[in-house]
Amino acid sequence: MYNSIIMRFVLVLLMLSQCIDGPSRMEYSIIGNKIILRNSNGIPKLNETTTIIEAKYNFISELMPSTFSHGKFTHIDLKNNKIRDVHKNTFANQTKLKMLDLSGNGIRYFNDSLKNNSKLQKLYLHDNPHLYFLSLDLPENLQKLNMTNTSFNMTMDDLNKFKKLKYQGPLYTDRCTCNCICTEDKQEKSKTTKEMNNSAQELPKVASDLEDKVRFTWDWVHSLLTITIILETIVFSFIYFYSNSRHYQPAPQT
Repeated sequence: MYNSIIMRFVLVLLMLSQCIDGPSRMEYSIIGNKIILRNSNGIPKLNETTTIIEAKYNFISELMPSTFSHGKFTHIDLKNNKIRDVHKNTFANQTKLKMLDLSGNGIRYFNDSLKNNSKLQKLYLHDNPHLYFLSLDLPENLQKLNMTNTSFNMTMDDLNKFKKLKYQGPLYTDRCTCNCICTEDKQEKSKTTKEMNNSAQELPKVASDLEDKVRFTWDWVHSLLTITIILETIVFSFIYFYSNSRHYQPAPQT
């Protein structure tokens, strides 16, 4: 009996300490709780040891500088929310950020530059079909960039920005308007950025060589057809004259 009373007392103390100090765990998870961030409230102030935010499958619609102003996080997972806009300087104070997942949202504008997030290694923006504006000033240490199933139109000038990355991983395309992935996955199916740029520079030369080969092939085929027609004409002429010469051959005299 006394043991049960002591255990209950200890549990009460633990609950009180949690209420006073806040969560002491490294991961703060609010998955699928229909959370809606109102105006400047943002993520509530957490214990300093909390470095991982998991708020996927909620109803968060907008990210502003105040959203993550109450902590320094290494991993932020906001996949499958209702996010439409990411405002400038939203992640400016997240100097420890290593992974950012904003996939599966409805992002239209990504106005925030992540260049100052020097520790960022993984950025997931895939499955944002309305995303057509993105600042490509990316941190040099970025290792994975997934933008499949977006509407962002990438040019060769945009691809040249990937040359600044320390990790020259492959870029491969899928079935989207822009689906550029800088990752170590599927290396056997893709080329590095440098190889893609070199290939693009060689395209005019390849096209010119192909045109010359096609012209040479056509000239050769045309000559062969001409020779064939001439030979057929000669053969048929020979047969014709040979047949006529036998038909009009005079009868032998008796």
